[in-house]
Order: sequence, then structure tokens, then C-alpha cells
Amino acid sequence: MNENFREALERAAGDNPHVDLTEQVWAQGRVVRRRRQTVQAAGGLTAAAALVGAMWLGGGLLSDPDAFDGPADQPTSPAVTSVEDEAPDGPTEGENVDGPATEDPGTDATGEDVTTEDPGTDATGEDLTTEDPAPAGPIDPCGTAYPDPVLVAEGLPEATTDRALEVLELAAACDLDGLAALAQQDDTHLSFGVASPQEAFSGDKGAERAAAVTTLLTRFEPGQDAPDAPYRWPAEVETEQDWARLVDSGLYAQQDVDLMRGSGIGYSGWRVGVDASGRWAFLVAGE
Repeated sequence: MNENFREALERAAGDNPHVDLTEQVWAQGRVVRRRRQTVQAAGGLTAAAALVGAMWLGGGLLSDPDAFDGPADQPTSPAVTSVEDEAPDGPTEGENVDGPATEDPGTDATGEDVTTEDPGTDATGEDLTTEDPAPAGPIDPCGTAYPDPVLVAEGLPEATTDRALEVLELAAACDLDGLAALAQQDDTHLSFGVASPQEAFSGDKGAERAAAVTTLLTRFEPGQDAPDAPYRWPAEVETEQDWARLVDSGLYAQQDVDLMRGSGIGYSGWRVGVDASGRWAFLVAGE
């Protein structure tokens, strides 16, 4: 092309040396350059459009997790977080710092109330709370019957046993009038003061005496102070077991037993005496 262009210039100069072809040549060059720029621009636009289309198609494919036929569980590289992306040391707002949240103990998984009833009430709402057992103390005078009381009288004379059994039956039945009549008959010593059988076996005091007689004759062994003395219930109270039995039987409270032991006198509580002839000799308390 350069050779043809040179020949054209020489011919033009030979025919008309006064004609300046430089301007014409540059004009033709500008036209050629413009055409090249137009073609290049068109090609660039086409390439850009193709690139945009490829990116659009690629983005749609990448956004769809099902676009690839490969396995769904392909391992991925762990994401590297920057300093700004690291989790804060402290708990975030609303986060439970005490551990995983637990369900309300009053509801089940369905949200229904499963709160149990108050253990102190039954299904009807009645109070089932049991009271603490009453401390050991004096037995309830005539508050309960003593069915089939058993007299403790092993080795005693028959007359003594018979009279003691009669006294026991009246006392167990809380028959205060019968006790008063028998005490009147036997001239029983009922106290260290002045008291008639009717006074001794009346009201609450009479009931206390009846209860004491029943307990003594059924829970304690008899003994004698002397060979010719009446048999008495209880025998000497000396051992720890003897003192404990006074409380266990309900005859006395622990504080009363402690007072007697601390007095230096020994047992000074209720005593029942029946002599060898079968007479109810005494029912006393004190020295």
C-alpha cells in the first residue's frame, strides 16, 4: 500500500507540480481513523454487552443453590472474619447469660398449664396438711377407752391381784363413781391432805386420777418397800429406763421427770398400793 501511495504522489507532482496533495492525504487519513474508531467503539460496546450478559447469567446461576448438579454438601473454606466482624466478648442485648432458655415449669410443650396442685390440698380443695404429732406428755384423762387392760401383777398374792384388777377395770372405764365407792369401802388414802373419795374422783382431777391408775397398773411392775408393806405400782424408779418409761407411757412430761430427778428426792409421782389382804390401800402423789 505504501508503494502505491508513493507512485500516486509522484504522478500528481509530475502532472501538476503546483497542486498540494498533502491536505488531501491528511483528509483521507482522518476519514480512515474515524472509521477505525467507530469500528473499535462498536466492538467495545458489543464486548461490554456480552460481559454484562455473562455476569447477569452467572449471578443468576450462583444465586440459585440448585443450579449446579454437584453434591450439595461440598465443604467450603471457613470464612475469615475481620477484627470488626468478630463477636463481642459480652452478651448482646436480650441474650440469656444464664444458659439455654428452659420452658416454664408451669406449662408443657403445648403451652397447657400443668401446674400441680398444692400438696397441702386434695382435688376437692380440702386441706390435707398433717399436724405435727403432739409431744409426749400426760395422757388424756378418760379421753380414750382402754379395751381389755392387762394387769401387771406377776407373783402377787391372789387377793392383791383380784383387788388390783377390780380397781383397774373401774379406772379403764373412767367410772369415777365406781372408784369413789370402792375407795369409800376400803378407806383408801387418796391424798396427803383432806379429800373425800367423792372429791378426789370428780371433775378433771378425778379423770386424771383414773388415767394415772390405769397407766400404772398396766405399764409398771409392782414392788414393796418392806415385807409387810402394801404392793405398789410402780416399784422403785431408779434406772434411766425407769425414768424414760414415765415419759414413754404418757404418765408425765419430760420436764416433770427432770424436775423430780433434780429435786434429790427421787420419784414422787402417782403411786397405787394394794395390800396382801386385798384392800386398796392408797392412791397418792408426792413425798
